[in-house]
Amino acid sequence: MLRYGEKNNLVRFKLDASYYLQKFRHLKRTGPMTYMMFLTNLRELASRYFDAKGIDSLDKMIHCFVLEQFLNSLSDNVRQFLCLSSQRMLIKQQSMLISICVVEYSVTMCRQHL
Repeated sequence: MLRYGEKNNLVRFKLDASYYLQKFRHLKRTGPMTYMMFLTNLRELASRYFDAKGIDSLDKMIHCFVLEQFLNSLSDNVRQFLCLSSQRMLIKQQSMLISICVVEYSVTMCRQHL
């Protein structure tokens, strides 16, 4: 599927997990492509999807698989609400983490001056 040197192009374009998943789902065996070549291409796309998604265990793969199916089963309104809520929660978690780091740094600096 990918020829030598094309990997650098993929890195340059920073293709994401959704790109690889879409390609995986829509790949069809055509023309002179053998079944073995088709299977190899499917495996390559799956591997690139897993890498881009950070999936390195069976548990993570199952989590992504179930989460995607769950989100796809929701109405558009509910899905959008959940996605916005999770983004807000992530921002709050990041803010809390930064606050904790600032407090820990302040405590460390105070201890050094005592």
